[in-house]
Amino acid sequence: PIFEQFRINHRQFYLRRRTRLPLSYTLHHIPEPTATLDQLISLTTPVSTIQKFIRVWLKHVLPVELFGSKFNYKLFIYRMCFFIQLPRTQQYSLGEVLRKLKFKQFQWTKIQKNLPPLVCQLYICHLIYYLIYYVFILLRSYFYATEGSSPSHPLVLVFYRHKIWHAIQTKSRHDLIVKACAPTVQQEYTKDWEDICYSWKVRFVPKTASVRYLACVQEGINTKENINHLKYTNEILKYLRRHNKNLLGIATFNRVEMHKRWQVFCQNAPEIDESNMTYFLV
Repeated sequence: PIFEQFRINHRQFYLRRRTRLPLSYTLHHIPEPTATLDQLISLTTPVSTIQKFIRVWLKHVLPVELFGSKFNYKLFIYRMCFFIQLPRTQQYSLGEVLRKLKFKQFQWTKIQKNLPPLVCQLYICHLIYYLIYYVFILLRSYFYATEGSSPSHPLVLVFYRHKIWHAIQTKSRHDLIVKACAPTVQQEYTKDWEDICYSWKVRFVPKTASVRYLACVQEGINTKENINHLKYTNEILKYLRRHNKNLLGIATFNRVEMHKRWQVFCQNAPEIDESNMTYFLV
């Protein structure tokens, strides 16, 4: 009955809220159509607001009986709010969440008699692990979390409502194409784009008034194999650059010239051979 009550509470509260939350919890839900990138970047949702949102949601959804006492109930909510404010690389184990929880007060573990204490503790650990995952899904449903590209606080997480972040991504993607891509690309070189295997994708990291573009390896790419290939490549390319002044890109300083040099190389490039890989140092 306790777990069924948890399910019912979640469904009722979710249907009542849907994607809409009280104004005090949303903050900048829908961006203005005319907002510029620097205006959108500042529309973060404060961590204190995220904590308040989590606290209110869990108090409406989690039955106190699930934890056996108000002490365990409040301690779990406190730990989840504390977790949100941790830096990006900070480790927070299940043991730290379980610390100071009073296992003997979880009455639902005593329904079956003669159950060993170790098995009861294992049930409780599984429950807490599931609830932590529940909080993760809840956060991802309403907010996009990323690290800020701030020199003073490089590991602090920042949160955006999804519509705000979608607007930031759209404008950033457009700016990236305008700034970094060649103005024209011949159609014959792009007609087979469906057969291209993209190993990388671009990720946007918010700065003070703009974004930083990062290339991230796609899922499914053998990262260990890439590392083995590139382990000594950087030093080799530096050596070749120092001793060969006529290499491609040595005197290339803008994207238009780079596109022209790249186009010439592609027209005369040898066939792709898995045993002989080609690298470029940018």
